[in-house]
Amino acid sequence: MNPQSATVGAYGLEVRVGDECSSPDTLSLSAPPGQIQGDFEACFTLTAENVEVMGAGATFRSGGTIQLGDGFSVASNVDFTAAIVPALGTDFASVDDPSPIAEVVYNATFYLRLDDLVLATGDSIEHFTAYSGSGESQFILTVRKNPSGQNSLHLAARENGGGLVQMIPGQELPLTTAWNKIDIEWTAGDGNGAFLVAVNDGSFSGLTNLSNSAALVETVRWGAINGSISTTTGLMQLDSFNSWR
Repeated sequence: MNPQSATVGAYGLEVRVGDECSSPDTLSLSAPPGQIQGDFEACFTLTAENVEVMGAGATFRSGGTIQLGDGFSVASNVDFTAAIVPALGTDFASVDDPSPIAEVVYNATFYLRLDDLVLATGDSIEHFTAYSGSGESQFILTVRKNPSGQNSLHLAARENGGGLVQMIPGQELPLTTAWNKIDIEWTAGDGNGAFLVAVNDGSFSGLTNLSNSAALVETVRWGAINGSISTTTGLMQLDSFNSWR
């Protein structure tokens, strides 16, 4: 999808936990802009290209990945919903952006609201991840509770040797109620690579001095990608995704 224009409206992606899905099939949507609204179910994969969500909005129920192609957009004040389907054993839903091409510098900004998510202590949701062309994760942003019980962001980044460098427990970036603005800066380097995040226009912090010069970003995934969920319920609301070199 074109991340510069793909999410305009009340929220770009809302991830629900606990909805049912009755159609375990792959679903593809392609229509002139302004043509779709309603409820679309696809428990495995849903692909939407050249589609503008209009009217009351559209609910895409998917137990796997939702891929949004060029020409996808959401009209102002219209809801776009992606539903998680735990009953199928696929508890997560996310959207892919394949527009990065062998990036060694990657920046993104988006909004996240967790007021309606009841995240159980000890549970974690992989929320925003970048991948190389081989599908190996290059950096991972995870939602979890910090030692104080507050919803927070945890950072991890891969180095040349293949291992992940993790944020030290207790240094997670706390999230507030209502909408949180998330800014991401990732750079590949030889001892000077970095994965930094700022919340609500605060200072950037995270992982520095990384030896990740061989890392390349080819795809990013956003939403509820993976994780460890026991009794977590509710929904994640996302909006206004933009990325650049």
